[in-house]
Amino acid sequence: MAGTFKYRTTRPNKKDTKKTIPPPKGRPLLAYRQFQSDPEKNLIGSRFLCVEGALLLVGPSGIGKSSATIQLAILFSIGEPAFNLSPTRALKISIVQAEDDEGDIAEMVSGATNNFKLTSEQITSSEQNCIIYFHKDLTAEGFLEHVIKPILDSDQPDIIIINPLQAYLGADAKDVEKVSRFLRNGLNPLLEAYQCAAIIVHHTPKTNFRNTAEWRANDWMYAGSGTADITNFARGVIIIEPTEVDKVYKFIAAKRGNRTGWRKEELSFAEYFTWADGSIFWRDASAEERKKAQCKKQKAGVENVLAIVPETGLIEKEELIGRANLEIPMGEKKVRTCINVLVKEGRLFIHEKRRPKIKPEIFLSRFATNNEAP
Repeated sequence: MAGTFKYRTTRPNKKDTKKTIPPPKGRPLLAYRQFQSDPEKNLIGSRFLCVEGALLLVGPSGIGKSSATIQLAILFSIGEPAFNLSPTRALKISIVQAEDDEGDIAEMVSGATNNFKLTSEQITSSEQNCIIYFHKDLTAEGFLEHVIKPILDSDQPDIIIINPLQAYLGADAKDVEKVSRFLRNGLNPLLEAYQCAAIIVHHTPKTNFRNTAEWRANDWMYAGSGTADITNFARGVIIIEPTEVDKVYKFIAAKRGNRTGWRKEELSFAEYFTWADGSIFWRDASAEERKKAQCKKQKAGVENVLAIVPETGLIEKEELIGRANLEIPMGEKKVRTCINVLVKEGRLFIHEKRRPKIKPEIFLSRFATNNEAP
């Protein structure tokens, strides 16, 4: 296996280079025109996550990322799908985590296994394939050298789960240089040397006033806190986003989503999951829950726009759009859509003020006729 891992902070001398860093090897690009990828290196989906790659799981604090990784690890370790992601076989998984104690983990495992109803053979398989480690001491280079490398050496996992990134980074997540050293110069060589992949749990910013109404997949990719290089490093990105429906969450495959097998929404690939009652367990959202989560968000936007319109009198359309952007906030396209819905429903009415040689000025009110109309 690979030798002792160390960061290089200075340029190696020629003698060092000959011993430890082999020159890069190339091959003709067109040699890949009939290349067949090794199916054993594909771990999840249609090459959604492969050996040497990393998957970023991002969500707000307390949303259930840890329980999601526990549930995923148990199912993947017996070769079963989790969150509508299919492993290619029973995978060996090692988890290193810093946020939950043994009591927390016991509740998560019990909640999952009570709902899975595992057979004795599946329990034996998971016990052999899935190991969890509790570590809160080392960060940065020390964490990779003295925690991750020995685990990879002993367990030989297909996937190592690191939960969360910020606990082990040993630096501000906005520090591009230190993030790059940890992920690209530190973790990446280990994934290559031990031929495994990583799932990295990451948080969204603690204070977040972002308007996601019109976000596309490339916007969701960068929903995690810190430098963009965290996302750039990862091969796949999944975001857990709350919906307007209690306990129902939208999982967004923001990067390489077409390889997940998930349903295509307007702006991304996504699935909906919810907390089961009475235990710590994620289940698929029903068709009704999914529809309610999609519709309620739109309805909330319409009601928010209507609330800005005065009970009497008029408001200029462009002023309404500007205030909605500022106060809710909402994207301009979304506000215009909400206005059109309100007009169609007969809850808002259009009034025009004619102007010479230019288009009329548009006002809106809650009444078809208005004494204050210009």
